[in-house]
Amino acid sequence: MINLASEAQERFLEIGVKVEISQIKAAFFEGQIHFVADKAQNSDRNLYPCIPALSEVEVFPQIRQVPTMKMFVLNEQHHVYLSRTEWVYVEVEGGKDFALVTDVTYRDMLKQKRGEKQPCAKV
Repeated sequence: MINLASEAQERFLEIGVKVEISQIKAAFFEGQIHFVADKAQNSDRNLYPCIPALSEVEVFPQIRQVPTMKMFVLNEQHHVYLSRTEWVYVEVEGGKDFALVTDVTYRDMLKQKRGEKQPCAKV
């Protein structure tokens, strides 16, 4: 399952697209979250390589025409719901990578950042 920008970067390299981790965005369109390389592939500024995220099927990335006006970009302020799960695209490993995480994981990350104790698991 692809949920890290570094994993998406490896897939982009497989098709010859060199992109920095900081240039990989998570976006919601066509009912699915995709990793999009924020790097146009030719003079058409709307042609970006994208890979379906959170997919367990081995899918080679395809360069697709992605209209930016139909794309919803995810970040720490903008989340998206898929089924019953809320997804957030956040910085991890001190800014070395980015990941798609659930809102529960995101809240735990924020608590950890603030130094709050994690609640003990109830048995």
